[in-house]
Amino acid sequence: MRDTTNMWFTEIVPDRLNNQKESAIVVIQQRLHEDDVSGVALSREMGYTHLMIPMRHDTARHCVTVIGIDENQNKIEWEDPRTEDGELAWPERFPAEIVDELERDKGPHAFAGQYMQSPEPRGGAIIKRDFWKLWEEEKFPSFNYILASLDSAYTAKQENDASALTIWGTFHDLNGNPKIMLLYAWQQRLEFNDLVQKVIDTCTQDGRTVDHPRFPVDRLLIEAKASGMSVGQEMHRLYGQTGKFGIELINPTKFGDKVARVHSIQHLFAEGLIYAPDRAWADSVVDQFAVFPKGSRDDLVDSGSQALRYLRDFGFALRREEHTVSMNDELAYRPKMPSLYPV
Repeated sequence: MRDTTNMWFTEIVPDRLNNQKESAIVVIQQRLHEDDVSGVALSREMGYTHLMIPMRHDTARHCVTVIGIDENQNKIEWEDPRTEDGELAWPERFPAEIVDELERDKGPHAFAGQYMQSPEPRGGAIIKRDFWKLWEEEKFPSFNYILASLDSAYTAKQENDASALTIWGTFHDLNGNPKIMLLYAWQQRLEFNDLVQKVIDTCTQDGRTVDHPRFPVDRLLIEAKASGMSVGQEMHRLYGQTGKFGIELINPTKFGDKVARVHSIQHLFAEGLIYAPDRAWADSVVDQFAVFPKGSRDDLVDSGSQALRYLRDFGFALRREEHTVSMNDELAYRPKMPSLYPV
């Protein structure tokens, strides 16, 4: 069996017209993308049976599948016999040293797709899943700054990109170290007026009742592209003079392309500065970051990287060493208090 096999196939089903059997459809491929042929068939639950044999066993993706039907029309199941993480599929042909060499030569993305049957390297790509810190407490901490970031695309057509908004709050832990929390996120295809109203409802708090959380945002970032410019102008017209929150158009391309921007904030995740609660909407953000840049959607990634780069540049997301230097500088240049009584 080939080590790059990612096989899924239809069960043979009766033809409604002539009551004869249809031929089987078999596809053998490596994983290239979330929306490759295998990904579409699996995500849409199109009735295919999936056989997956990764080179190194991954217990989180342990494969149990149907490989046939016996004479009594009972399904015959096959289960990957491996039980431990990292067990090789064919050690006689591909021993550990060869597999390590393949992974080194091909790189994490190519190895994940060709040999691990996943468009995402284990643990994530640029932003690994375990980089995120889980916020397990019931209540959020007290935030000193709340930032919203919008990646806009105002159209309800399914073939176009969705608009995405992420909300981030900055706080300090018990030792005074700066941290950042993902507070909320949504991704939706909306027409222009609906998009503006959804942003307003998410970034303000008043007596109205809506079906999602609301936050007292200090600043709203909007990507300065064609749709973002229009949304920004409308937001300025409606809220520019109210003082509820600042609105700023951002040109993210000055920091490079999408991949370069995510690389520029990777250290914030790697050093444990970024938290997220255990919520379904937070999982969507984590999932998009984990497969980026090979994912089928990156709207939440664009919104999140724009926000985190802004917080990084304006001193809200300092690394541990930078925070220590900043505190020492503040103490060193603090003016001397005048004496209360003449000497």
